[in-house]
Amino acid sequence: MGLTATVTAVARGDIRQRQFFSTGIAEVDLDKAWSRLQEALDTLGSPLKLTLRGTRSLLDDDDDCVHGLVPPALVKRISKALTAVTKKQWLAAIEADKKERTAKLQEYHDGWVRELQARFDDLKGIYRLAARKDAYIEIFMC
Repeated sequence: MGLTATVTAVARGDIRQRQFFSTGIAEVDLDKAWSRLQEALDTLGSPLKLTLRGTRSLLDDDDDCVHGLVPPALVKRISKALTAVTKKQWLAAIEADKKERTAKLQEYHDGWVRELQARFDDLKGIYRLAARKDAYIEIFMC
């Protein structure tokens, strides 16, 4: 599935008017890190596993793109859960997925850890903002 992902905080009014793919309140580009982020979030359980999935898909066609939506009440729950994740827990979640154990691949892995930490911080920020503004989160992966 998809190569890149964008997470956008969108005002309630824009969602009611079905103005999807708007510039929104704020946007985070997760680029290609989203799949590794999702795997780590899955290990942290609910509600964090919904952070990049949302509760419903807005696209009904057969392409490889995903367009998800997270309603404001769930945004607040996820924001609180993201804030509660310690750096140690996050690193353990990243490591739970680690398959490359050779020294040759360690430098590559360490680069991903830094990238995933930065993207995780971006996710916390946009969810915190959306929770404060009582906004939706719109997720687009393609």
